Amino acid sequence: MDSVDAQQIPFHDEQFDMVIANNMLYHVPDIPRAIREMHRVLKREGVVCTSTMSTQHLQEVEHLAVSFDSDFHVLDHAIKRFHLGNVGVGEAYMSPSSVTEILHFYVAEYSEDMTTGHGGGLEEEQENIEVVELPFAQALDMVESGEIRDAKTIMLLQYAQIQGLLKVKSKPLHILIAGPYRSGTNDDHVLIEKNVSGCR
Repeated sequence: MDSVDAQQIPFHDEQFDMVIANNMLYHVPDIPRAIREMHRVLKREGVVCTSTMSTQHLQEVEHLAVSFDSDFHVLDHAIKRFHLGNVGVGEAYMSPSSVTEILHFYVAEYSEDMTTGHGGGLEEEQENIEVVELPFAQALDMVESGEIRDAKTIMLLQYAQIQGLLKVKSKPLHILIAGPYRSGTNDDHVLIEKNVSGCR
């Protein structure tokens, strides 16, 4: 067994059938680089198994330890790098009366440098996966207009909206103020124009 740097794995491309990275990625200084390295050494049909602790992991033990010594901490602060809770954001049956499959919903942060591909999917599974990125406000508008009809997507977008996970940029407001432009003018068009000019 060798000990290597996950950010610079000393093996050839597409060499492994499986990569296992359990409870370690949050210790890596450059996580996206480590993920790219795992992708590089993995065979085309290989599998990655990875896990991480949530921010709530062993919180009962943590609280108990702190109650005895406020300077003592059971957990490594690094586990908070993924901002993951113990559970997903929810679960739901799409059609309870006819389908037994239950869907679990999760949200997570990502950055562009984590990207390892442009979508696609497995041809033998007849997958056609397209990655679409939209401004949050535009996605919400597409839900309202009916352009987005996938229930899972709608539920997660609404969750993000309710929880304030993403901020919608406010649109500029165009305000028309109707003032008493005829007041005191006796319908004199010169005085009316003067009042109107003063309201602009």
